Amino acid sequence: MSFSQSSRLLRSASRLTGAAACLLPALLLAHPGHYHPDETDEFDFFRATLFHTHGSLDYVLAAVAIVSMVLACMSGKPAVRITAMIASLGSIALLPIL
Repeated sequence: MSFSQSSRLLRSASRLTGAAACLLPALLLAHPGHYHPDETDEFDFFRATLFHTHGSLDYVLAAVAIVSMVLACMSGKPAVRITAMIASLGSIALLPIL
């Protein structure tokens, strides 16, 4: 691996880490804990349902999204990049459904 490739890999890794750090506050909403069944605030119920994890499939889809993004950043072939981005966006789109 040449110096330019390693610096490009390091730059991509730092960008990916920065993007993940920006999304970190969203994880704090995972369990809001403010919803009571007799309340009529629909947004709290929606947020609690949307961000609550439902088994290990959520974690598998998140892992697929992260690995696909890393693969898209590291690969030099356009076909691999496009396929990895499609897999990543598809798994991200499925996360709120579960």
